[in-house]
Amino acid sequence: MKRFIDDKVYALGRMKSGGLYAELISDVGWEGFPNYAEEFIKLFSGSIISRNDAVDTRVWGVIIKGQSLRLVYEDFPVMISLESQSEGGDRFVEELREVLIS
Repeated sequence: MKRFIDDKVYALGRMKSGGLYAELISDVGWEGFPNYAEEFIKLFSGSIISRNDAVDTRVWGVIIKGQSLRLVYEDFPVMISLESQSEGGDRFVEELREVLIS
């Protein structure tokens, strides 16, 4: 299976909005993000609902297990993270690591 998280950088945090986020991996670049995102979403039978790309950031809206989330690529420092937008999304983010390493 493709590696979706890197234990060296994986971390949970809380955004100013109060929602949880998980830093997933830091060795996927700008060009590799679309492929990573498609495979990540496919793993959970989810869907991509929006794609917003800026100069140094990509913010893609996704639905996974009925939860609205954001898969985010940041160019500096390079990092892909998953951000929750609801309490259900918080629960998904909290359980994500266990799902991905099992």
